[in-house]
Formats: sequence, structure tokens, C-alpha cells
Amino acid sequence: MTYQQTDTSSFNAPRSREALETALDEGRLWAHMGRGVWWRVRRNGKTQTWKRDPERFRIPLKAGLRSYGEATAEALADDNIFRVEPKDL
Repeated sequence: MTYQQTDTSSFNAPRSREALETALDEGRLWAHMGRGVWWRVRRNGKTQTWKRDPERFRIPLKAGLRSYGEATAEALADDNIFRVEPKDL
């Protein structure tokens, strides 16, 4: 299996849940899968929020055929997990 190396140096990290969801809806969100490999991810369900803690959220994600994960507030705080592809590419 071959992977296409993607140069994410021009991509920006999302700063808010709204930016993350917009990038997901537009198909421009990439996630770091380890060993320098970045994969384009897509939504795999609806956003879950909590009434007691409005800053807390969970968005289920899917990458490729068998890889699953989630976007949370903790993952959003780490600048090395998600990147948003610029619109002009």
C-alpha cells in the first residue's frame, strides 16, 4: 500500500470548534496519523455537546477505510493533531 505524502507546512491549525466543523463540512481537514503521515478526515456522525460544560465537544471522524477517531477540545488545543487546508489549493 502506498501513501501520498502531503506537505502540510502551508496548512493552519483550527482554533475553534466552529473552524473545525467548517473545515470538516468543506472537506479540508487533515489529521496527523503518526510517523509524519497526514490523512484527510471526514465526519462520521453528529457533534456531541454537553449541557454542563459548553466548551466540551466530541466529533466522530473517519479516515480511509478502517481508521476511526474523534475530535475533542483537548485534541483541538494541541496544534500538532489537526490542520486545515487553505481554500486556494
